[in-house]
Amino acid sequence: MNVVEHEQNTDAWMAWRRTRRQASYSPAVMRASTHQSPRDVVAFYRDGKTFAGNAATAYGHAHEADARAYAAKTLGEMLTPVCVEDGPYGASLDGLTFDEKVLTECKAPYRGQESPIWEQIARYHSAGGYAWQVQHQLMVTGCERALYVVWTPGAALHLWIEPDEAKQTELRNAWDMLWQDVLAGKPPERDDEAWRVAAQAYRSAKLRAERAAQELDAARDELVGITSGDCETGAGLRVQRIERKGAVDYAKVPELRGIDLEPYRKAPSSSWRVEEVSK
Repeated sequence: MNVVEHEQNTDAWMAWRRTRRQASYSPAVMRASTHQSPRDVVAFYRDGKTFAGNAATAYGHAHEADARAYAAKTLGEMLTPVCVEDGPYGASLDGLTFDEKVLTECKAPYRGQESPIWEQIARYHSAGGYAWQVQHQLMVTGCERALYVVWTPGAALHLWIEPDEAKQTELRNAWDMLWQDVLAGKPPERDDEAWRVAAQAYRSAKLRAERAAQELDAARDELVGITSGDCETGAGLRVQRIERKGAVDYAKVPELRGIDLEPYRKAPSSSWRVEEVSK
């Protein structure tokens, strides 16, 4: 196990985090996080953008020591935070046993026993999306198992998580795919519910518009086909032939050759284009 001598939540620790694929981002990489997306992961590694934090994260940090104390009592030994790395992967552990066989991951949810994190472990005996974080930690450390703790002021629960080679392979593959976006300097595709709903609404509206445009073209062609002469009026419509001059090809004007036309350009404008992309 390669231990990195960085105190967590320091500038040096933050700089180190950007050099390794971190366990805390694995739930987002696997699209199993409720508060982070793969786009957030790319933004962190590419631009250093991080979540500023809120009351929930502040509460979790404030009570991390309480959760660790519960884990230490359960294990029967002292625990201290430690940072580890293995190749391109890193992890900031809440605790590690002296024999380096067991790691701990502690959660102190802001909403206590009303939190979805508590419900996951209390009702389903599961770590939910955080299971990917723990598998990442097990992968990096080589520990035999992990103690996952959810602490609240009134009670605390825990479960044991064993290494899962198949899940760790799936996790590494997902990180490899996401890392292509990091290297390419582009965010991954949006995959949140709001985007999917809006995209489906756009496709439906576009299809209706295309069908309406086809009907409009057919009706126009029928009107033009029965129009006599260059203009006829009836039933509240006028059908008229319009002649327009062709546009000037300024590149072929001899007098303009060698003249800088940029000073005569109109102010720039912007627009949005929406198009289908192939997978």
